[in-house]
Amino acid sequence: MKKYFLFIALFVLSASVHAQYKTIVYFNTNQSALDKASTAKIDSIVKFLKSKDSYTIAISGYADNVGNNDINVPLSMQRAVAVMTHLTEHGIPSQYLTAKGYGSESPLTNNQSEQARMRNRRAELLLTYSAPIPAKPAPVAQPAPMPTLPPKVKMQEAEALTEQNSTNGFEVGQVLRLANLNFIGGTDNLLPEAAAPLALLLRTMKENPKLQIEIGGHVCCMDDMPLSIKRAEAVKDYLIRKGIEAERMEAKGYSRNKPIVPDDRNERDAKTNRRVEITILKN
Repeated sequence: MKKYFLFIALFVLSASVHAQYKTIVYFNTNQSALDKASTAKIDSIVKFLKSKDSYTIAISGYADNVGNNDINVPLSMQRAVAVMTHLTEHGIPSQYLTAKGYGSESPLTNNQSEQARMRNRRAELLLTYSAPIPAKPAPVAQPAPMPTLPPKVKMQEAEALTEQNSTNGFEVGQVLRLANLNFIGGTDNLLPEAAAPLALLLRTMKENPKLQIEIGGHVCCMDDMPLSIKRAEAVKDYLIRKGIEAERMEAKGYSRNKPIVPDDRNERDAKTNRRVEITILKN
């Protein structure tokens, strides 16, 4: 009997794997209140967790190096608690959360300028959750036929934007694929690997000052037009913060109408469809 229960326990444990995701929210000087951008990030995590049964969030608060530990440690703790409070008020059980303040420890930057100190006034959310391992399909005598896509979801040809072609002449209507510009499932939070393609897109916009683009957001797995729009707007907001004029860009959502992988039931294919593509409107 004991061997039977041990087998069941091992089976359950093998059916999922722990995945982690970290996001950061920032604060004004001597403040612990969440601003609009921070609450939007946290709300995206809340939405993502609605479909999860097992997860924890470790919240770490930090401060810049202005002042001493008597000020900075309590302030950093207040920042962590502000995040925790927002999560619990939006339905995340408190038993899944921890919060701790670290003062000015572990700075992300050297604190030698106001811009650098701004990045150290932060709270980090480390989300750990159980992600299912896709089950291997049972062998069958005859392989199932590949599904036939209706015309509206036929894959659109897109050229990859690379270092080599980012300064070349672009054609109106041309679609550019940004490799690795992907999102955590169910949210408009970019994965860390998106930093490089975002930087390449920014350089392209700066080196082609007449270029006007459409930023198209896409989702996987099920229709979600609002989320696809948010993903497009996340990229547009990034470019605006970096100095690109808003009138040169249009953000548009496509929900799941243009998947790259039609059957995205595993995480690899779903990640491929959670993306943003660029269409040239004017050059």
